[in-house]
Amino acid sequence: KDLPGTLFGRMARRAELLADLVKTEPSEDLVMAFEGVRIVALDIEGVDLGRNGQISLVQLAASPEACFLLDLLDKSKDNLLVKWLRTILESEDVLKIIHDCRVDADALHHILGIELKNVHDTSCWHLKLTGKRDVNLNNVLTENAIRPNVKRDSSV
Repeated sequence: KDLPGTLFGRMARRAELLADLVKTEPSEDLVMAFEGVRIVALDIEGVDLGRNGQISLVQLAASPEACFLLDLLDKSKDNLLVKWLRTILESEDVLKIIHDCRVDADALHHILGIELKNVHDTSCWHLKLTGKRDVNLNNVLTENAIRPNVKRDSSV
């Protein structure tokens, strides 16, 4: 019996929402959300991220309403979701916005054979404007009068 007001009902609804966001294959809603898109936001999570680490999740957004988590844990270069992601990330027609892509790009290249192209790295932009190196995203946002993500660990 569905009890939407109960803790179980709320947890079940959250699980449904999360299931809609996390993709393990290139579903129709994912493909449609990125069709014809010219700019995407990107971030990658993993264990010991880099050429010798492991990519777990790719966060990809085409708009505030079209944000997805791509589950790439244990996926190979030939996986359908990885192939779909490669078309987006290697496209010169799609601008990728990311903060400090050095380790992410290294992992994508060495683990999944993906070459990031047409990248706007906000950490490089910040360095060019201010001369400050290795500044985390929240500090860059704050310095540019943009509200930071208060739920994010500022030391990351």
